[in-house]
Amino acid sequence: MGVKLSSILKRDVLNPAELGGKTLVVDAFNTMYQMLSSIRGQDGELLKDSKGRVTSHLAGLFWRNLKLLKQDIKVIYVFDGKAPDMKKDTQNERRKRKEEAYDKWQKEKEAGNLELAAKYAKIATFLSEEMIEDAKLLLRAMGIVCIQAPSEGEAQAAFMAKKHDFYCCSQDYDAIVFGAPILVRNINASTMYGIKIFPEIIHQKKVLTELDISADDMINLSILCGTDFNPKGVNGLGAKKSLILVKQYKTLDEIFENTQYKWEFDIDYKIIFDFFKNPPVTHDYDLSAESFNKEKIIEVLCKNYDFSNERIESSLKKFDKEKIVTLSKWFG
Repeated sequence: MGVKLSSILKRDVLNPAELGGKTLVVDAFNTMYQMLSSIRGQDGELLKDSKGRVTSHLAGLFWRNLKLLKQDIKVIYVFDGKAPDMKKDTQNERRKRKEEAYDKWQKEKEAGNLELAAKYAKIATFLSEEMIEDAKLLLRAMGIVCIQAPSEGEAQAAFMAKKHDFYCCSQDYDAIVFGAPILVRNINASTMYGIKIFPEIIHQKKVLTELDISADDMINLSILCGTDFNPKGVNGLGAKKSLILVKQYKTLDEIFENTQYKWEFDIDYKIIFDFFKNPPVTHDYDLSAESFNKEKIIEVLCKNYDFSNERIESSLKKFDKEKIVTLSKWFG
């Protein structure tokens, strides 16, 4: 879900060609959930191999990253670690929603209501440990670095982006709140419900300047609107009202002391603020990539998961003709 700032954050349309030579630090779970939601059959069923194992995420990762690599865009995937305890309520609520959506999906599918079935199927999406490990195996075979975060992947991605001048890539806005200098969204432009979706780029400094707030104000603003740790936000407040309050008052304490708005969550908002301000991240990570290995890619996709040899080999041959740089030199 992430923080609820979409109504006040200015996003600039991005030409993907502008990313050539840049490095994207990708929120792996966010990206994989996108793929599992979108790469499905008409009835909502995921792509699977002959053994019934899900392959939608592998298909998405292969073709999306092949496209990025061809454009001289370097990619690093950051995987979530242990979720903070204060996220348990959110996780339990999400699990409940998914279980309910799964039951509705099966019911509508049996009734032949495929459009409605597909809608519920997307909500019922989940990631298993096997899917995560297979994703890492494929990504490394493609010469893509995989980083394991100790906690929230977006916090680790934001930390690395600040340190190395990388761009963050996620659909959620949390990375900006964690301090990422630049966030890229909708990297795979598409059409949704008949509406054309364009790639977007958000510059944190530009956002703070235009809103006339500080990075700490941005955290407070997010807490008022709602985060994964207090999903509904403060009752009666949306992004626009919250923006007015953080500009009028210096702290959340002052807001709750001087306005009618009240904090009604079990968790202390100071703890949420501290988590966004100083999230758990690892400084010990390796950015050296393995070589792009066509044989290994074919082994993972075709031998292990029944992908078409002809189609994968054709894509790899086309990639060889169109790639711009030698992948092994990226992190040299």
